[in-house]
Amino acid sequence: MLIVLGISRRTLNALRAPSSLESLTSDMMVGQFLVLLTRFQLGNVKDIRDILKQSDAVISGSTALLLLHPGRFLPNDIDFYVMLSGYPVLMAYLHRCGYQIDPCHASSYPILSRRIRSVQVLRSSNCSRCINVIICEGPHVLSTISRFHSTLVMNYVSSYGVVCLYPLWTMMNMGFIINRNDIQPMEPYLTKYIHRGFKMSLTLGHGQKATSTHSKDAVRNLHDQDVLFIPFGSHAVDIREFENAVSWELTGR
Repeated sequence: MLIVLGISRRTLNALRAPSSLESLTSDMMVGQFLVLLTRFQLGNVKDIRDILKQSDAVISGSTALLLLHPGRFLPNDIDFYVMLSGYPVLMAYLHRCGYQIDPCHASSYPILSRRIRSVQVLRSSNCSRCINVIICEGPHVLSTISRFHSTLVMNYVSSYGVVCLYPLWTMMNMGFIINRNDIQPMEPYLTKYIHRGFKMSLTLGHGQKATSTHSKDAVRNLHDQDVLFIPFGSHAVDIREFENAVSWELTGR
């Protein structure tokens, strides 16, 4: 059974036909998460949820998208997003899992100015995969996530569940490119998701032409009814129990 909270009836009805949400269950999501954690030798789901809570970190990028589309692909890295205050706690856990900073491996992130303080690449001698630790500038990791190349990856895994900022598109295998004038440095990332079966578009609704809060000029917040929140476990909880009404808009800057 899938518990979906904090989403409007209009959005939920739109997602019923046809979208990946229709066949997604909480067990599938957690099961896929465990497969990925085992692949990267990061412990079990409880371990990683505990450390995300202690460090106030989230996992975003391909991993969060995979939990919304279980079995669709397997990422080659995991991206942790953390504020500087939680960085020592997160790094201590990753060190215990056998990961060390790789001084010879430069970050693959082309732009470090969009609310990103620094990026560190970690590798384990027992695992060929890598982990990226992205240290964000405040006040919330959403300041970084909302500036990604497209809406497709504006999702994150927290200690309490999975949050999808643009479910009308993401659950229908679609993403909208935010910086249409800055596509060239993002081409490898966009191409990666296209090869995984997702569609990308340059067209977004504006103002009164937009059919929902899924528009470029809409100011959104984590408590609005077009955010998809899927809690871990079988008990219904509200995202308001964990998050303030942090706001964002698709400026891409």
